[in-house]
Amino acid sequence: MKRTSEQEAIVSFNSGNALIDAGPGTGKTTTLIEFILEQVKTMPATNMCVLMFNSDIATEFTARIKAKRLADLPLIKTFHGFCYGVLRNSGHLTRIGYELNMDTGPFQLALARSALKVIGTNTQSKKIASVIGDSKTADTLLSFVGLVKAMLLPPKEVFNLLGINTTYSFLIPAFYEFEKARMAEKVMFFDDWCPETVALLRKDGQLRALYQSKFSKILIDEFQDINASQYELVKLIKAQNTALIAVGDIDQSIYSWRGSNPGFMLTFAKDFPPCTKLTLSKTFRYGHRLSLASNHLIVNNQERFDTLTVSANGTPNTSVEVCPTGTPAADVIQSINTHLESGGQPADCAVLIRRWSQSMLFELSFLLRRIPYKMPPEFALPNTREIKLLTTLLTLVTGSDKVLDSEARSTLIFDLLRFPHTYVPNKKLMELSRRLSSIDVEHWVSAIDTIQLADTTSKTRYENVRERLYIIDKLKGMNASALDVFQSYLDESKMSEWLASSATSDADLAEAEERFNSLAIVLRSLKLSPSDALSYFQRLINLSQQQTKNNYGVTLTTIFRSKGCEYDLVLLPFWDADTMPIQKKSETGLGVDEEEERRLAYVGMTRAKNTVRIFHAKAQEGEHSLTRASKFIRESEIDLSIALCDAVTERTELPKHSTPTSLRYHEAMVAQR
Repeated sequence: MKRTSEQEAIVSFNSGNALIDAGPGTGKTTTLIEFILEQVKTMPATNMCVLMFNSDIATEFTARIKAKRLADLPLIKTFHGFCYGVLRNSGHLTRIGYELNMDTGPFQLALARSALKVIGTNTQSKKIASVIGDSKTADTLLSFVGLVKAMLLPPKEVFNLLGINTTYSFLIPAFYEFEKARMAEKVMFFDDWCPETVALLRKDGQLRALYQSKFSKILIDEFQDINASQYELVKLIKAQNTALIAVGDIDQSIYSWRGSNPGFMLTFAKDFPPCTKLTLSKTFRYGHRLSLASNHLIVNNQERFDTLTVSANGTPNTSVEVCPTGTPAADVIQSINTHLESGGQPADCAVLIRRWSQSMLFELSFLLRRIPYKMPPEFALPNTREIKLLTTLLTLVTGSDKVLDSEARSTLIFDLLRFPHTYVPNKKLMELSRRLSSIDVEHWVSAIDTIQLADTTSKTRYENVRERLYIIDKLKGMNASALDVFQSYLDESKMSEWLASSATSDADLAEAEERFNSLAIVLRSLKLSPSDALSYFQRLINLSQQQTKNNYGVTLTTIFRSKGCEYDLVLLPFWDADTMPIQKKSETGLGVDEEEERRLAYVGMTRAKNTVRIFHAKAQEGEHSLTRASKFIRESEIDLSIALCDAVTERTELPKHSTPTSLRYHEAMVAQR
């Protein structure tokens, strides 16, 4: 295919530093490969370094370069891969006696739990002790540790910047305990590789000079995803005369929660002068209607370049639809069925959600209607905490626990007493659960009273445990639906209060509430007894386990994970006023970065090739049709975008209403006829 003038300008560029602003679907990867092929005509390929963020993408990129049969290849590495080489080849690891560890699970979790145990031992508050003892808190600590290292800032400053719930202030001392334990083990985990390399290159001038002499050109892909540690690394390996070419799209910067900073793209020209600004603005993925609608949306951001992405000739006539709904799961299923009935394939479709808590309704619907789907197993039904609580509760209330062995029954009781937590130390709670596992439910309360009376020397109080067991005994005697039983448990155990006080952040709280709401919706629609509901959910859990082993079907994932992908049909549910952008839930949070939320919406819309369908809460009688819709739908000016693009294409009268963006887009459409 013939190059566009923008692609030609990039491929032939050879004048120092450059920042390439590349919109969605603009042929970025192909252009970069052709740029490299052009460069190696006049320089050794080994003098070029290509840095990427994703190992799968780096592997694919390398394979495409190899297919061109070059005598030599550039160094193509992820940032982690590059740092691995520096730390290993410099002899630094041998000198300090450390090893690089690729563990992303058990080992780090063990160190995190050990660090939390130290902090928990010195904590007077039962409430904070219960949060520290929660199984998810070790993951929270690891995320915090990763952010501290990515941002190259002190833990306290990162904690304040993130706006984490003050209940979690123990993360700051826990960070230091974790680091102490890590250093005692003499290991560097993934999150350590880049900051350690930065520290080494800052300290060792000779090593820094060696790497600066290696490369005459450094190319960085997806530059909008760079964090402070990686940015500092780039500065350290770039010599004065090294050409630095950064490629990215600031409008697709959506990973601030893991340390990425779009500000680095905005300051690039100032940090690396002189710098040439180049653009890839012609998309080959979707048609004019979606181009103009997505441009209308993203121009509301201040932190961006004034770039307009325009559809190339020959792109699909993409349909952009806004659908008010009171039944999002049913309407999404209907959209998929219509697509399949017209000859489409499940793999052509994607349901892109804002957060994983929204997946439950859709996964349940897919299972019920036998629609094949794919999603990461860790977010599927069997691993959902709320589903586990429901099945545990129904097992106990229906007496189905009597067929379990004592170990399984003990685990069931232990899990129940920790969600919400009864503020008894986990070790004591486990021992208590084992004792209760051999006793019938109706005798649990009296058993706790006996244990409390006999344990006169212990400071542990069992009032919360007694109250929880009393709730179970009472629910067992109810002649009620599964929904009523579940709702009664949530109310009487004060689940909402516990969630509000123990959630890491406002977003974490919103996700937990959303999962409970989804379960309530399903239970309300089923109208099943506790025993029937238990059988029903056990069957769905088994089906989910079988389905997630497959890698075929409708993609059910978050917008975050969809970046870089494209689908014929994209379905975007829950674009409601209170969820897109996500709303702040309490005074403990820093608030919402609305610009990042808008970028997230932009990424979601621009995954579509043929159709994007946006669902929002239906307005009530007497309200404006978009009252309950996300502000991003209004900002997208979808009606105007469709009317203008259709009028230009069909050469009919233009709509009377216009915006500065629609006027610019109209000029671009006319110019490329």
